Amino acid sequence: MSRQLIKKPDANGKMTSNEYLTLQGQFTAYDFSEMQVYCSFTEGWNRKPIMGKVYKSSMKFNPETGEDLGKTDVKGITVEYFYELPKESAKSKKFIDNIIEEANGTYKENIQYYYKDVDAGYRDGTFSYDQFTSSSIEELRDMSKKGGGSKGSGYYRDKDNVLRDKNNNKIE
Repeated sequence: MSRQLIKKPDANGKMTSNEYLTLQGQFTAYDFSEMQVYCSFTEGWNRKPIMGKVYKSSMKFNPETGEDLGKTDVKGITVEYFYELPKESAKSKKFIDNIIEEANGTYKENIQYYYKDVDAGYRDGTFSYDQFTSSSIEELRDMSKKGGGSKGSGYYRDKDNVLRDKNNNKIE
């Protein structure tokens, strides 16, 4: 389970950051011959095609008939996220708990919780359930940059490349 900030334009074209939740996992089952079968899944986002006219040559219209030579086809793809987390931490925790409760056979102790920094291409899976659900996205980012969550080593390098612990004490 991951929390991340996604920047996208609002109705006026201004870029805004919204927090989204994404899920990944694996179903395990047995087939008719008692062999274990795995199927992985991803939830919380999808790829949406951008449709438009595509031309195979430089001619867009037939000069004799005026017929449009383009075909409607996929011109590109955008990624859409759809599990937007509420701004208030109590509602956000309730939203996450509801997803966990609705997934049969899933226990919060068995889930790995990630903070994803989409801009830097970085993810941190050192957070406990309590840190993941009770912290804001900014707090998760700060903890991640300072050695991670409760499951992390607690050491990080500052901007001067000095090794420090979670409390910002210099390690000699």
